[in-house]
Amino acid sequence: MGNKKDISGEGWRFKGRGLCQITGRTNHTNAYDHIKDHPAFKGLQMAIQEDADKIVALLDANAYLITAFSMAHWKNIVLNHLSNGEEDTNQISSLIGTDVAWKEKKKVFNTETSVLFETNTCTFTYFPDYGDGVLEIMKRYAEKGNKYKMDNNRTSLKYKDIVAVDCSEFVCIYLHLLGVTKQVAHIVTGGMITEEIFRNNLTSTFNENCTLDFVSGKNPDFEPCPGDIFVWSISSSKGHCGIVYKYDKEKKIVTVLEALTESADMSTHLNNKFPNLDKNEKNRIKELGMDNNHTRISYYLLKGKALQGHDGWVGYYRPRGYSKKLK
Repeated sequence: MGNKKDISGEGWRFKGRGLCQITGRTNHTNAYDHIKDHPAFKGLQMAIQEDADKIVALLDANAYLITAFSMAHWKNIVLNHLSNGEEDTNQISSLIGTDVAWKEKKKVFNTETSVLFETNTCTFTYFPDYGDGVLEIMKRYAEKGNKYKMDNNRTSLKYKDIVAVDCSEFVCIYLHLLGVTKQVAHIVTGGMITEEIFRNNLTSTFNENCTLDFVSGKNPDFEPCPGDIFVWSISSSKGHCGIVYKYDKEKKIVTVLEALTESADMSTHLNNKFPNLDKNEKNRIKELGMDNNHTRISYYLLKGKALQGHDGWVGYYRPRGYSKKLK
């Protein structure tokens, strides 16, 4: 777990702590990287490599910090994608640790903890609007890690229908929330292969003055804009689409929002999403498919094999005439 064999007391120093019993130097380091800017650490200029004893002492003494620490770990190891929206807790519980009494703890949760916290009364929406624009709404939805699923129920915004989506359904929800269409359109990726085909498929659903413009993106100086829709299509049944969230001109990295099965460039994605994980941990995520088959925020090279450079690359579509706030 990253403990240093030549340093005395590593096992005890990085013992299991917090709500998730985070164990080992590596897991402590990765979680601490997310909360080190908290005011409790300001001015201390501590790094877990040199000041482990001071840091873990602060964590153990502060209920707020140890909770944030556990939340960071939960997200680092991608457990949030397995837990969000799931009523069956067996899958997530067993991953916490097969050698711990999770079944007994689960019983206590069902009979006592969940009753205390009144979890049966919790309500939420997948599209909370905080006035910060439709891209942020879609970003929050993507972050939930909803399951990827292709089905015929593609024209609703009710929870029971959007808990699982595919890539084109994800894009059609975005177009509706943005005000481009009157309702969620029913279009597959094969219906987005040209500007004419895409527009024709949306004709009956377009709001007044709204449309989509095709942008090939092949100009050497091209920079995708937030809100652009990217599309690649190999056949009528095999293709992919998503939404541009932002573009880093210096790194040539496009941040996209999407629902996908498997990434065409998982290495670029993992290197940008989890920069603090070592190679073995990234390989484990890749091999186990831990960041596949759901909605997510992804990171790709502008001209890499996931975008321009893909065998079936089509280009970008830019929504026009909408009335809602994009960002």
